[in-house]
Amino acid sequence: MKLSDAITKANARASELQGLRLKSDDRSRLTASLFAIAQQHQSAIILLLSNPQTLQASAFSLLRLLLEVTIRGVWVLHCATEDQVRNVIEGNQKQLDTKSMFAAVEKALNKDSECNIAVTKLYDHWKVLSDLYAFV
Repeated sequence: MKLSDAITKANARASELQGLRLKSDDRSRLTASLFAIAQQHQSAIILLLSNPQTLQASAFSLLRLLLEVTIRGVWVLHCATEDQVRNVIEGNQKQLDTKSMFAAVEKALNKDSECNIAVTKLYDHWKVLSDLYAFV
């Protein structure tokens, strides 16, 4: 995919989401907040890659954060208990690690669904990025 295509898709997605009415419960608000952060990370990556000096290293470093906040949003939406949602909102330390969130989401989704296949691919990418950061 070309960078110009990524920009077009990101802008189209932002327009779709702008002004979307959400439920007011904690789970919905937290999920929306996490996905908003993911969208901002995506935009920042595009900006960094669009820079005349092409700041790939900085864009690359945001990729792991993008994957982590995305899976946390999916986990909150599909898997988290009410206590876990409250723990995330209140910043309590009783939270799952990213690897456990991936496993919970994969277990919760239909094994052959497109969503589960995408989550498995995201996990593979996240694992590679985590292994790379272990050396930094």
